[in-house]
Amino acid sequence: MRVIGLCAALLGCAASSQRDAPTCKDAVERMTRTVTTPAEQATSLIGRCEQQAWAVETRRCVAGAASSAAATSCVSSHEIAGTQPAERTGAERPRDAAEGPRDEAERLAAQAERLAAQAVKDAEEAREKVEQIAKDLHEMNAKLERAVDAVAAAQNDADRASAKAKLEALRREQAELNAKVRAAKDAAGRAQPDKARRVSPECLDHPLAEGCS
Repeated sequence: MRVIGLCAALLGCAASSQRDAPTCKDAVERMTRTVTTPAEQATSLIGRCEQQAWAVETRRCVAGAASSAAATSCVSSHEIAGTQPAERTGAERPRDAAEGPRDEAERLAAQAERLAAQAVKDAEEAREKVEQIAKDLHEMNAKLERAVDAVAAAQNDADRASAKAKLEALRREQAELNAKVRAAKDAAGRAQPDKARRVSPECLDHPLAEGCS
């Protein structure tokens, strides 16, 4: 009988715990009383909570969060670890709360490094392309000078017409090269490393902050 009574008591406590647990909306609203949170971000968090079915412990953690970093830890322990906090043992929870944000920060930092490396590569390729086209344009100018000299040196109408035709063809090629130079320079400007998307330190510390997700 004592065993049955104990089981009933435990079940009763569990049921009471579920009833007392805050809903997704309640949890986020309680958090916003102490943590300044834009309305749009609060609405987004409520949606994430409902969609991902945050565990009771996660909702309570968010509700009691006293800072943005604390709220991030609560959510990260649910989303990044891959299992709900309620399924973890007591010894594992503190470690998850600490490692979750760090894992997310490391992921964002790695992403920023990849973007920066790609930007450097694109910039180098664009610079080489500009240099090659500029070299071709220099050679084209030399050809044009020779073509102009050929027109002036032509001894008869047939030679003069042939020289003029070559000169016009070279001028068209020169115009195309000038257009390519402009396009290559524009591409090189867009590919500068400082144009790469960078993740701010604030977003690394608080991935849930507005504009960081």
